[in-house]
Amino acid sequence: MTTPYAESLRGLLRLHELEVAGESESDQAEAVRDSLEGPWRLLTDTEKERITGLSEDLYRNLEAREIYPDPRVDQCRGTGLSPGVEV
Repeated sequence: MTTPYAESLRGLLRLHELEVAGESESDQAEAVRDSLEGPWRLLTDTEKERITGLSEDLYRNLEAREIYPDPRVDQCRGTGLSPGVEV
């Protein structure tokens, strides 16, 4: 059985993936948000604070990547390699 906390974390990460893909306003994102309403109500205040903090960190990191993109990512795109891998 999945706990409301685990469901909320999974949903948050899925929403973040959709945000990165530029699909934060999609029907799929809306369905994820709708599915999180029930579990969210069952969380303790501490759990809500933790998930909110993680959400803020994820979006802050995304904003920083948009401002300061890593040029190694563009060099590796389509090669199957990760940034920092020597060829």
